[in-house]
Amino acid sequence: MEDIALTIFIFLTCLILSIQDIKSRKINLPFLAAAYLALGACYFIAGGSGLFLPCFINSLILFLAYLLLWLFSRKKFGFGDVLFSLFCGFCIFEWEKLWLMLLLPVLGAIFFLLLLLIIKRKADFSTFRLPYIPFMSLSLIVLLIL
Repeated sequence: MEDIALTIFIFLTCLILSIQDIKSRKINLPFLAAAYLALGACYFIAGGSGLFLPCFINSLILFLAYLLLWLFSRKKFGFGDVLFSLFCGFCIFEWEKLWLMLLLPVLGAIFFLLLLLIIKRKADFSTFRLPYIPFMSLSLIVLLIL
């Protein structure tokens, strides 16, 4: 029952932040911080430091990876995406899945852009900004289900 409640909480958090990113290209940072803290409290209560610490370390590793991507991409995506990676990393229990959390959103975004190019062949994409949090959210949900 606890796993189902946590999965629903993670899903709803991802859904809310994805909708915000699509609509305004911004996320509500206090909401993200509250979700991160609530998830951390649940982990700590449920499993003590044996569950909290590995998830916290995963969170930091994924955050640093996205921070490096953000810096090397010359800030082509927003810092909210980097902060959301903290939450995504905290939701992943196995560190082996962290590389998938880096790869799956990128593949999803590339697939979506290719689909847009096929549909709108003469569209101008020079000013187009793709919201990235929906791809991160979808990848996180897929990894939680697997």
